[in-house]
Amino acid sequence: MPKLKKVVIVDIVNPYQKIEEAIKNLEEIKSLVSTYHGIDVVDVIQHRSRPDKATFIGKGKVEELVGIVNKQKIDIVVVNAIVNPSVLFNLTQFLWNDNPEIQVWDRFDLILNIFDKHAHTAEAKLQIELAKMHHMGPRIYGLGENYFSRQGGGGTNTKGQGETNIEI
Repeated sequence: MPKLKKVVIVDIVNPYQKIEEAIKNLEEIKSLVSTYHGIDVVDVIQHRSRPDKATFIGKGKVEELVGIVNKQKIDIVVVNAIVNPSVLFNLTQFLWNDNPEIQVWDRFDLILNIFDKHAHTAEAKLQIELAKMHHMGPRIYGLGENYFSRQGGGGTNTKGQGETNIEI
């Protein structure tokens, strides 16, 4: 049996949502984590009417999450929603400072990784890879943009900014 990965589930509960529905959603994601061969160590749940656009959860909960990840030696953080790639990127940035091996997934990533673990035929593996590429596309597009957005001109008499990442 493969080594169990330590997982933190991150979720928000809308104050207007029925408690039974919130519990059902949490039980479902825990079941998915178990299917992946993960062990749910801690759940970070915030009560808010809508997700934070930058980090899904508020800044205080992000700080709490960073502490939990470091203290518990967490392998994977799973956001219980399908979120914008920038949300995963921002959460990863907060967590990478102390743990560069951490993986931050949304619900879709978790499901893809479950299928990937259990795929045996070449066709199934190819279909999963295609789905992963389609899902990862928006994340890859802006990769390295902070550091390499424009390659420098190169000398004192050069003109312009140079190429962008996409042009290279």
